[in-house]
Amino acid sequence: MIGILALTLSSILVTNCNCFGGLAIGALPPSPPPFSWDTIPLFMHAMNQSGPLNDTAAKYMSTFPMATVEKFQDNPKETVCTSQNEECQEDKIIAACKKIRSYSSETRTIFYLNSDILFPQYKLALQFTGDNQKYLLHNKDGKLCKHSGNATLLDLSQNETINFFLDTVKYAMTAGGDGVVDGLFLDGGSTTLSTTEGSCIVTSEFAKAWENGHIYQMEQVQKLISSINKDRGILIVNNADVSGVDARMFEKFQSGNLTTFMNEKNDRISECHGENTVYGSGNYIRTVAGFLIGAYEYSYYAYSEGWTLQSGWDELWECKDCHKSLGEPLSDATYNSQTKVYSREFKSGTKVYIDLDWNYPCIKWSD
Repeated sequence: MIGILALTLSSILVTNCNCFGGLAIGALPPSPPPFSWDTIPLFMHAMNQSGPLNDTAAKYMSTFPMATVEKFQDNPKETVCTSQNEECQEDKIIAACKKIRSYSSETRTIFYLNSDILFPQYKLALQFTGDNQKYLLHNKDGKLCKHSGNATLLDLSQNETINFFLDTVKYAMTAGGDGVVDGLFLDGGSTTLSTTEGSCIVTSEFAKAWENGHIYQMEQVQKLISSINKDRGILIVNNADVSGVDARMFEKFQSGNLTTFMNEKNDRISECHGENTVYGSGNYIRTVAGFLIGAYEYSYYAYSEGWTLQSGWDELWECKDCHKSLGEPLSDATYNSQTKVYSREFKSGTKVYIDLDWNYPCIKWSD
């Protein structure tokens, strides 16, 4: 396996990823998702792990402008895909998207895929068995790197790995029929490789090649999505801004994200998520206030305790604040350098304040 690593480094490293130098920092799709300032703009990102979506769940998910279906949809025992002929995770996510689509032509249906972790319930994993394990990530001693359980990691320094990945992207976008899936959510956008500690230590040269390949992969996914769904195609990258990619999620939205979030305006769609958050908690108030301070057209908010429908996503409709009148912002947020507090007012009369460290968030609703 050390010989394979040497081959990777000498002859099949992905080249420097300045491959779309002419693209803007972000790139909104020609037809962005529905958006309104009437109330807090929300997004949906969940799965029903215990089985297929029933009519009530699908109809509910279709009420959001964007609905991502997560990686263990209809997979209660976290099974392993063993054949291209069986219904594996890709097909179950597509089936959920198709059911959501049956209730709304406007909701943007989003397929979950991890950019670097290879989950065994996906058909994609079948491409990396036998001799093709050489396209998986190995540490500098030639041992196969593992994520957790049966999950492995993709070697994104190799073009062959990325090509297999792109085949799955194409399948996700087309297998369910025209318009069933609008785009992808790519998890792991900010992943880097360790050169000093952990279970998968690599050389600094290899880490750089892998990270270049990771950027290249995400850019190519955006290009493929846009070629298949020219008007509505969306790629959401988790926790990273990638040149030319039209959306990102802030998975654990917090004070350190606010400036970056505010700078996304006119560049890309943003999803801001309150992690491990329940309605009325301190983190709920902080993340809602922070979101409203930075919110712009095509930015969306949500909070949850996990990623199943039953861990908070099924209760978003009960969020009292989410039904309160908001209205367009009267201006961008202002910052008082003396008090170190941001403030903003909305057309409804709602006023929002938050300090730099998010210790004292305050929302004065118009009602």
